[in-house]
Amino acid sequence: MAAKKAIQTLAWGIDHEKRYGLFNGQRWGVWGLDANRLVLVHTLKRYEIDLETIDSSAAMLDWIFQLQARLSPQEMVDLLSALNDIFRPQENLCSGGADMRINPTKFLQQRIARRSNGDERSSYEP
Repeated sequence: MAAKKAIQTLAWGIDHEKRYGLFNGQRWGVWGLDANRLVLVHTLKRYEIDLETIDSSAAMLDWIFQLQARLSPQEMVDLLSALNDIFRPQENLCSGGADMRINPTKFLQQRIARRSNGDERSSYEP
């Protein structure tokens, strides 16, 4: 049952982001995007993930495993949904199983800026 809910949550996030883009204050359960500081904030526990440190799939996994023991199952699902919506990792960090690197600051600025200019392209342009 939890796996089905996680898949539905991830699918909703992808659809929502395609329609509306990323924006300051966007929420995934207890996680919120601070687009000005480029951090993902756990609103109850005040954990912060510096999104500018995520330049590869290994860096993303490092954050996931650092936090997994401290989060409830739902908080973990919400975190995975947020990271999926923000980075689209299968497209930009590990396409076809190959580890890829990005310039996270430029990548995030492009992803957030697309909402304001209506551009819905999905791939990162280094």
